[in-house]
Amino acid sequence: MRPELRSKRCWKTWKTQRSPLCPPKRSSWDLWVQSQELRDKLVQAWEWLRKAHRRQVEDHLCLQKDRMVALQEVQRWQKSLLDQQDEQIHQLEMERCRLHNDTQEPKDNIPVFCRVRPVLPEESERQRGLQHLHFSPQNSTTLIVTQPDEVKDRVIGTPKPNRN
Repeated sequence: MRPELRSKRCWKTWKTQRSPLCPPKRSSWDLWVQSQELRDKLVQAWEWLRKAHRRQVEDHLCLQKDRMVALQEVQRWQKSLLDQQDEQIHQLEMERCRLHNDTQEPKDNIPVFCRVRPVLPEESERQRGLQHLHFSPQNSTTLIVTQPDEVKDRVIGTPKPNRN
């Protein structure tokens, strides 16, 4: 027998056996119906909350995905900018090295390229003041410097060494 029918029979039995002095109470059937209605409302509310929570989670997930895509785009842009700056730093470093070498070369390693010709007989009188320059006897195009060079590696502020 179904519970609803059994409850109705119980209700009829209870109604007929009730004393007239007792105030009428809500029937168990009414309470059962009310509990079923409340249970249905609770199930509907629970379902609505579950769907609302699911929508919120999906919205949050969608926002997180959009944010992740935006951050990945920023990361790609920053990486390309970093690569460009690394390349620029490399180029500037190479230029700095070249300029450094260009400035170091004239300090001590001055390459002197000049054309030398033998002294003409009429110029030999004028060359008397240049005793430190002589032409090589084996090769008349080579010039020999006999006077010692100045010391170029002395510390600034110290007196010049005496050459006696």
